[in-house]
Amino acid sequence: AAGPGSDGPGGDGPHQGGRQKSGDGESDGYGLRNSSSRESLPGGTKATERAVSGGLSWLARHQNADGSWSFDSHSPHCKDASCTCEGENRSNAAATAFALLPFLAAGQTHKSKGPYQNTISKGVQFLGRTAKADGNLQAGVASMYAQGVATIVLCEAYGMSKDPQLKAPAQKAIEYICSAQHPELGGWHYYTPGFTPTAGDLSVVGWQLMALKSAKMAGLEVPPVVLEKAQKFLKSVSKGEQGGLGSYMVETGPTPAMTAVALLSKQFLGAKRTDPAMDEGMKYMMQNLPGQGARNSYYFYYATQAMHNMPGPEWDDWNRATRKYLIETQEKVGCAAGSWNPELPTKDTWADEGGRLLQTSVNTLNLEVYYRYLPLYQLDKTGEQDVETKGDPQ
Repeated sequence: AAGPGSDGPGGDGPHQGGRQKSGDGESDGYGLRNSSSRESLPGGTKATERAVSGGLSWLARHQNADGSWSFDSHSPHCKDASCTCEGENRSNAAATAFALLPFLAAGQTHKSKGPYQNTISKGVQFLGRTAKADGNLQAGVASMYAQGVATIVLCEAYGMSKDPQLKAPAQKAIEYICSAQHPELGGWHYYTPGFTPTAGDLSVVGWQLMALKSAKMAGLEVPPVVLEKAQKFLKSVSKGEQGGLGSYMVETGPTPAMTAVALLSKQFLGAKRTDPAMDEGMKYMMQNLPGQGARNSYYFYYATQAMHNMPGPEWDDWNRATRKYLIETQEKVGCAAGSWNPELPTKDTWADEGGRLLQTSVNTLNLEVYYRYLPLYQLDKTGEQDVETKGDPQ
């Protein structure tokens, strides 16, 4: 199957895509996506890159004719009956955004030469057609989840390609997110602008903060007051002795998934590595390694990014567990080859919602974490983790 950055099916050519200078953040902060030998980077292997190649191939083969993807109806594109387990969510905007993210993480855009250029171009064009004048990208589905993920795609595609046609839609999408924030309490919920009956929930907030971070990396405008209000919300859902655990809402208790979202969000908003909350959250997540206990792709996605930002023995242990679990459970034969079954070896928490497409997108992204973004913290010469990289997008 054609891999990320290959010259064609089965090729091993140079990776194409976004600029990769590390230094001043903004549009130069896209990790090592353009590296020509990514399997040699710390954390990744030839096996992880083969798995990424398989994931991208499966996603490309299950794209709809109009450029979109669907959680609930990928079967018309299947060559056999192996691609079971469609999801129930009917937001093609969200499905398309999730499907595009792994291609962008692989260093490919709609403007770069590569095996999936046309695939990406059709997907980006679909999101462009769904965008409304006010920046709403949800294609009629009232969920800020879809808005957040789709906005990340537009911001990354613009930041990597500098395509002028994407700048205005990406900026409008960010403005829509900003307008949907709770005016006093700083959070986001499912609701669109003008409908904020609650302070928000951390699950939705995480996607909006990732979109705002992506916008800053792309050089787009993000009002500082929005991030200040988000800090207020994060503090309200922080639990634990050091504030390193996270809860879904103010009145609920901490969970591994919400702790991962909280930790990554705090990192994006400028928390120092020396903040005691970082260690408290990390230790909590280390008690819930991939392959041990409940299977929750949403948790693994956030936790892998948060752990990757904190190099050290804990990240090494997390990474080994993640690699092993994802490589062993990836489908190897039939039309399903390259994807992940959301119900096997155990049922994922989000199997019913996003089905095989969501699983494949998120798991591929987890195996691309080594080059998707630069770690926010680097080890100094003494092994201490209190040195922020110059590529910090904040």
